[in-house]
Amino acid sequence: MAPIVGVEEVAESWKIFEKKKFDRNSAWWAFASVDDQVNHLYGHLKPMLDEVLMPLQQEMYDKQESIEKKALELYEKDPEDAKQYLTDYTSTQMRNTEATYWDLFEKFLFELNNNTIRVVY
Repeated sequence: MAPIVGVEEVAESWKIFEKKKFDRNSAWWAFASVDDQVNHLYGHLKPMLDEVLMPLQQEMYDKQESIEKKALELYEKDPEDAKQYLTDYTSTQMRNTEATYWDLFEKFLFELNNNTIRVVY
């Protein structure tokens, strides 16, 4: 049986899941907060989200073939190196995506609270 190769660890902030208290150390809160903001003003914020999210997703998709090729090359020499490579790559993508969402959270908070958009309930 061939050794299993895959991600060995994820970013610490992706392990924190506490829904009852806002936590800047939790990736879940970055995604949930942006999602919540967009849901409140979908017509205005969704295009702004897409301006950031679509290129981010496309970049990951475009890199996938080369990432898999590199992982296979490493695997053929040493499966442990392939595991480390995939773990490092995945952790970097997770941290970068989370940081992007925290930036969006702050941008949308400004949009919603600085009279840029007048919210009427």
